[in-house]
Amino acid sequence: MMSEQWPEPISFKTFKAKVKHSNDKLYLALFNQHSFEIANERIAVKNLQRICEATFVLANEVGFQAMTLRQLSKQTGMSMGGLYAYIKSKDDLARLIYSFLDQYCENMIRQLIEDDMSANQMMNVLIKSHLYMSELLQPWFYFAYMETKNLAKEYKGTAILSELTMEKMLYESITQGLKAGCFTMNNESKEKRLLTASMIKALLQDWYLKRWKYSKRKISVDQYAQQVVEITLEYLQFDKSKDCP
Repeated sequence: MMSEQWPEPISFKTFKAKVKHSNDKLYLALFNQHSFEIANERIAVKNLQRICEATFVLANEVGFQAMTLRQLSKQTGMSMGGLYAYIKSKDDLARLIYSFLDQYCENMIRQLIEDDMSANQMMNVLIKSHLYMSELLQPWFYFAYMETKNLAKEYKGTAILSELTMEKMLYESITQGLKAGCFTMNNESKEKRLLTASMIKALLQDWYLKRWKYSKRKISVDQYAQQVVEITLEYLQFDKSKDCP
């Protein structure tokens, strides 16, 4: 059964209460996902946080492509040898960030999807939880989008897969809603459903890429999320009067 607070009412406040996000939890998950030379969990978690946060700062200041590991060493206050215990190169660092963000967000969002959710409820959760995750992990999301073009060819596949994960989940929700009769599209082809999922994802990206614009207009993440949900459900011709399974 759904909890009293999730998914209704779904808001940034109830989302944070549900996922209980913290930096310690985030970087512990990163430590557990990969194999590092450092066995001490407490030290490794703190150093991984220093490395990632310093990377995001330098990427904004000089660009990830121009950034050097020596600059990263100075920014983190760690020796080059200390850095090499976690990463061997910038490409290794990029792979670490992209693969972790993709898996962490997908796991987090899928935990919020419950078996008895209707298609419109699932779409609501997907859209809002993605935006709320991007709010909690804004530097990660911004880096992941902006630096893809600068990755070495062999690592771009990881970045592309990360980009497509959310689209796939949106596509699945659209397909489920069409099969259940909750949604209606003039053209229900696979290509049209994929294109629709891609365009919804573009709306989600606009939030964390242009936060300055919405901040200036005093638009909150809850307002933006609700607007995207309403636009999506209106396009999918969701009928509130229907008893959608």
